[in-house]
This record gives sequence, structure tokens and C-alpha cells, in this order.
Amino acid sequence: MPNAERPEYRHFVFSRVMGQWYQLRDEDLEAPQHFAPGDAFQQGVIAPAPQAPYSSPGDAFGQPARFGMPADAFGQPYGAAQAARAPQTRTRSLSGKDETRIMWFSGAVVALVGVLIVITTFLPWLHFMGFQLGSGWNAMMHGSSGNGFSIFIHGEGVLFFTGFWSILVGLAVITGGVMLFMRYTAGSWVARIAGGAGVICSAMTIITIVTHSLSAGAGLWLFNLVSLAAVIVSVWSIRAFQ
Repeated sequence: MPNAERPEYRHFVFSRVMGQWYQLRDEDLEAPQHFAPGDAFQQGVIAPAPQAPYSSPGDAFGQPARFGMPADAFGQPYGAAQAARAPQTRTRSLSGKDETRIMWFSGAVVALVGVLIVITTFLPWLHFMGFQLGSGWNAMMHGSSGNGFSIFIHGEGVLFFTGFWSILVGLAVITGGVMLFMRYTAGSWVARIAGGAGVICSAMTIITIVTHSLSAGAGLWLFNLVSLAAVIVSVWSIRAFQ
């Protein structure tokens, strides 16, 4: 029934949540507003998302933004990439004592390889039916017909480098090792070039022997392998120093 003392409260409303009756005025009741589907933004019911500056692909590296684009949850424009970072490197300078130790070790190893090349001169270079026919030293001192000193033996389809070349290559590699021991990095190139020459001379001699139905001896094979080792060791030595 209406409230006699406050006639403006003429509406009775029951709240299911509170479980009580309430008296309301006309002003307390507002008619529901209806909007068309496209009027949500026009009526202010749904506020548009804030616009943030758009970053072009080139703006990810610190260039100013030029166009508008919504920002993501972290405040960064959509599509913006993180600036690239240069990889961190650590450099350690060698002390004079470290440099000396490396150069001494490299020089000793290269010189040792050169000594091994010289030793291969006196090992068997040629086999035939299981018989040792001579070493690189014998080939150098007696040649093909026993007429004296020979640097190489050549003829029709024959090119045989004698022990002169293994001695020469070995001494050159030893020289390169001594230069490295004295902290001259050019010694690495001397040993490298000499080792390459030894590989070529021994390989051509092996090919000549094999094509004439003979067998290369252990000394000639070692001449080839140790010359290759001289090239590898000399390259390693200069890289270790750098």
C-alpha cells in the first residue's frame, strides 16, 4: 500500500538477492535503453581501444613511429620486433710469457716433423717381389745406373724423385721450426710450403713406382705422410699463436 508520509515512494519492489521489499520513486526506475548492433561505439557503451603509434618494419631498431596501430598487452605496438643485439665476445690478450711458450712449443713440433722427414731418406723406398731394392739415399747416390749423384731419375714414363728431395724438404721444415722457435711467424709459411713440396714429390714417385708394377716402400710412404703432417702442424702453429 502507498506510504502516506512519503507518497512519492509508490513503487514496491522485492529483491531476491536481499530477500526484502523496497519502496522506490519514479526517479529510481529507469527505462532500459535499446541500441542497434552498430550503435555500441556511438552510444559510448563500448569504448574504443586506445591507439598507439604504429611502428614500421624499420622502426624496430629505434626509428620513430609514424602510423597509428593498437598496442599489445605489454605496451609495444603489434608487429614491432626487438632490436637486434650483437653477440657478446670475450677476448683475452696473451702475455709475453704465453706467447713465448706457444712459439717454443710450435717450433719444437715443426722441427721434430722435419727431422722425421730427413730420416725417411734412409728407409726402404722400393720393393719388388718382397725384396728391398734401395732407399732414397741409395737412389740419390747411385742413380738408375750407378753413375753417381742424382736429384731425380727420369726417362720414358719414369719420374723418380730421389732422397735429395726428402733431405731438402726436411731441412726446410726444420728451418721453419727454428724460425717459429725464435718467434718469427714466417717460419710457419716456410714449413708449410716445404711440406707441400714433399707431398707432391713423394706422390709422383709413388705413382711412377705403382704404374711400373713395383711397390713403394715404407720410407716413401712415410715421406708422403710426414710431409702432409708438416703442412697441418705449421697451419695449427700459426693459428695457435694468433
